[in-house]
Amino acid sequence: MQARKRHALLWKGIRPLASAAAWLLFNFDTDICREKGPMIVLPNHNADLDPLFLACAFPEPLYFVASEHILRSKAGAFLHWATEIIPRQKGGSASSTVRSILRHTHDGHDVCLFPEGNRSWDGVTRPITPATGKMVRLSGAKLVTYRLEGTYFSNPRWAGGSIRRGKVHGSIVGVYEPEYLRSISAKAVQELIERDLFENAYDRQRKKAVKFKGRHLAEHLETFLFICPHCRAEGRMRSEGDYLHCDECGTALRYTAEGFFAGEGMIFDTVLDWGIWQKEIIAKKLENSVDEPVFSDDCLKLYAVNTAESEKLLAEGKMTLYRDRLVLPDGSEIGTHDFSGMAVMGPQDLYFSTKSHNYLITSDKICCTSKYLTACKIIDSSLIFGI
Repeated sequence: MQARKRHALLWKGIRPLASAAAWLLFNFDTDICREKGPMIVLPNHNADLDPLFLACAFPEPLYFVASEHILRSKAGAFLHWATEIIPRQKGGSASSTVRSILRHTHDGHDVCLFPEGNRSWDGVTRPITPATGKMVRLSGAKLVTYRLEGTYFSNPRWAGGSIRRGKVHGSIVGVYEPEYLRSISAKAVQELIERDLFENAYDRQRKKAVKFKGRHLAEHLETFLFICPHCRAEGRMRSEGDYLHCDECGTALRYTAEGFFAGEGMIFDTVLDWGIWQKEIIAKKLENSVDEPVFSDDCLKLYAVNTAESEKLLAEGKMTLYRDRLVLPDGSEIGTHDFSGMAVMGPQDLYFSTKSHNYLITSDKICCTSKYLTACKIIDSSLIFGI
């Protein structure tokens, strides 16, 4: 009870500050939720500061499900004291997280979970984490779906924290009572969540373009777009200012304030279309590979992760993906069907798990690690992707 009072007091104190910051940085406005809990709040996820927007929309404190790496940071102890974060392991099992969510709702708390499991790379809502509908039904709590519009262009995942001011709006899409949720199947609950949270940022921009102004608009795009559509060279894309260049063939495209590509010889005008094509190229490459490397990167750091507690550097060096195995920087191998989960945190920190171990790959240089996740998902569709 003491912790609950502390959380409520801090929440009420921070909401005016959150509202001011959200308006100044993002030109943000939102619906306000007047529902009484306990409830599970499910928003779509595009920006680092999405929890800030939720604080503006919900007067009562939310208990956020968040990546366990936050608790391993310097501010982790304070954040847990102030908000009681419910940790989840990137690329690992979600069973302990589900138990924590159910415990909170049974105690009468409001929980916020981003059910995509990770931010969108291309402005389209990602697949909803499997069994979310089942978990919501089991909770006995009210379900509130909340959709954010404009966040993808304001704070692109690949942009390394860069913020561009345009227009962001939050809306309460659906409110579903627990009695109704129990009257329909878990599959039907999953489908209504997917329907309510779906957002295609580029479809919205094409209908009514909004300028998202900032500096160095194309910076770090190569953490996602790593294959040149002109010459098909891999790992030769380089961002500088508002431009994305190919160092192999010289192609140069400008990323505009509206979020589209412009330039001579442009093939794709959106990150979305380029990314769809790139995935097709990865699939063809996997299909044609026998025992040749599919992807390889050097100067990578391999860590063993102890969930929500610590990480230990194991090795530095090259990582290579083959169709049947991933060779780690320490020389060990993991079969591509032996992963229990895989996810990217931010633009390029790659988390992956087996049944018994959790790992993290980082790099001090700008590189694309999401290609490993995309390839492994193509190889094994049962892989829990982005958890």
